[in-house]
Amino acid sequence: MYGAPGTTTGVSTPHSASSLRPLVLNHGPLEHALLIPTTLHYHATELRQRFASQLPPPTDEFALDEEPSSVLELLSRFLAFVTQQVTEGEDDAQGTYEDVLRLVLTEFEARFLRGNEVHAVAAQLPGTPAKRLDVVKSYYSARLAANRPIKAHESALFRAAAEQTASVYAVFGGQGNIEEYFNELREIFSVYGGLVENYLVYCARLLSSLSRDPRAGKVYSKGLDVMRWLHNEESTPDLTYLVSAPVSFPLIGLVQLAHYYVTCKILAKEPGELRERLAGTTGHSQGIVTAAAIASASTWDSFHRITSDTLTILFWIGCRSQQTYPRTSLAPSTLQDSINEGEGTPSPMLSVRDLPQAQVQHHVDITNTHLPKDRHIHISLINGARNVVVTGPPQSLYGLNLSLRKVKAPTGLDQNRVPYTERKVRFTNRFLPISAPFHSPYLESATGIILEDLKEIGAFTRQDLAIPVFHTSTGQDLRDGSGDESVISELVNMITRQPVHWEAATVFPAATHILDFGPGGISGLGVLTHRNKDGTGVRIIIAGAFEGTNNEVGYKPELFDRDSEHAVKYAVNWLKEHGPKLVRTKQGETFVDTKFSRLLGRPPVMVAGMTPCTVPWDFVAATMNAGYQIELAGKLYRFLKLRVSCADESRQVVVITTPRVLLLLFKRLNRIRSLVPVSRLILSM
Repeated sequence: MYGAPGTTTGVSTPHSASSLRPLVLNHGPLEHALLIPTTLHYHATELRQRFASQLPPPTDEFALDEEPSSVLELLSRFLAFVTQQVTEGEDDAQGTYEDVLRLVLTEFEARFLRGNEVHAVAAQLPGTPAKRLDVVKSYYSARLAANRPIKAHESALFRAAAEQTASVYAVFGGQGNIEEYFNELREIFSVYGGLVENYLVYCARLLSSLSRDPRAGKVYSKGLDVMRWLHNEESTPDLTYLVSAPVSFPLIGLVQLAHYYVTCKILAKEPGELRERLAGTTGHSQGIVTAAAIASASTWDSFHRITSDTLTILFWIGCRSQQTYPRTSLAPSTLQDSINEGEGTPSPMLSVRDLPQAQVQHHVDITNTHLPKDRHIHISLINGARNVVVTGPPQSLYGLNLSLRKVKAPTGLDQNRVPYTERKVRFTNRFLPISAPFHSPYLESATGIILEDLKEIGAFTRQDLAIPVFHTSTGQDLRDGSGDESVISELVNMITRQPVHWEAATVFPAATHILDFGPGGISGLGVLTHRNKDGTGVRIIIAGAFEGTNNEVGYKPELFDRDSEHAVKYAVNWLKEHGPKLVRTKQGETFVDTKFSRLLGRPPVMVAGMTPCTVPWDFVAATMNAGYQIELAGKLYRFLKLRVSCADESRQVVVITTPRVLLLLFKRLNRIRSLVPVSRLILSM
């Protein structure tokens, strides 16, 4: 499959030369036998008995979360149990349990992984997503406890990038995707604990220190104690505090950096080695800072230094933006009305989806005519042709919503009998969980203060950027910019004042894959980008999520899978798949070749049917005589009586000399009976 039986992913530990005895693990019909040296068999049996006593009785289809759903999961749970005994100091002086751990780990790798990566294997298992993720957690915890380092390896995707059969880009999201972004960091810490803990502790100390800076004032009323929140979920502040810009800005950056850090660790690569496999990067809103960070870091030492600078930049952008534009309270009636209409809690940024930008701008202009200039609203983010974000004071955006409600179709409204030009429009308008008006003139005064806070940072120069980093407004490579060598000023302005043109930022020449490093999973930037890139041959991989419900994108297992034959998936390019081509026949004639023309042997032009235009059968037959495919509209035939004389007369004027393919459109059964004689007439001419 991925290697010969016995191939392992790390440093192999050979079995003892002493005689081997079987140790059977079982849970209901699930059963697996391990061969254990006689010298360790007693201790292994004791561990098995204690492990079995913790399992619940087997249920139908292994429905309980506390029981394994497959043989692989049974062994991984035993692996986790032995790991726990070793790490919690239950082992004897000779390290007997640790020897058992190495044997079980080797068995797990040789029998089930067989040279592949655990994410890819776990993704195929039955059971719940949490069970599959526990397999990954058990494996990496066991490797750490057994002091077995991860060997450097290439995944199939990055191998393809090295061979230039794939072109991979990375993107980093911003605020507003989901409110529960901190749960993403919690999952990273839970699953990859030992791999990432030291890094998170390093980052948490920095953020805690920054939050106590006198310049931050009273913005961090509940502190910024990341490790305490991770260890004790009940100590985590409420969502309102977490989504506030001063808190969410540095923590979202930490989530993204942690995802990238874990990716490097699992592949056993230096940050610069992973960066070499990327053709470029960018970020949406605050994500541009993280994009510049990974483009600058080459070694682990430089990655830690740049992490410090990155979190510092994000910290002061969030802090100063909130200080410049403090939260304001709205009338309770306004708040309740917005919630009742499904528009969410009013904030300085409003998302409008499925409405063309020109129409949104029209409503923005109308709203601004009723507002003083210092309360105006602006389109600040253009995420796609029908996906924009409007920024301004919450009260002003509430006024925009009142305007939009006049043209918006309520949920469940039946408009089948309403003329198309008079129908109301179906779209979504909802406030984003953001506490400051980013990408707007309202933060212009904050920009200078932020740059003064960051004047001591020497990183983020144009020379530091080893791969293209694309401007979020113009799509220009920051390395080609003019002015100061430092790009910090550009990064800050891209977040505070300048609008985002996401399609321009993600042109990504020759791209085949885009990695989304979060936050948000399937609610984040990756799926948004997928909508823009659909049909262009670019596949999106949500690198921050193990799995999801959207089957049109890939997930973390695809990032690590080593199976060269099946792991690398490419998206369909509609132009290459369905676009017209020129072909030359043996006779030297050139034709336009499409799937349509191959199927019907006709030119790739369809004459669409519509009542009353294509009701006359002589017109339809004449079109077919000219060599084109046409639809026969039959709506009027239920009112007509066909006579033989008419048929005879038609036969005298129409002769079809090409192969006939007649498409009949009807909605009612009685329409079929009325069209049968017409179709016979036309096809017999």
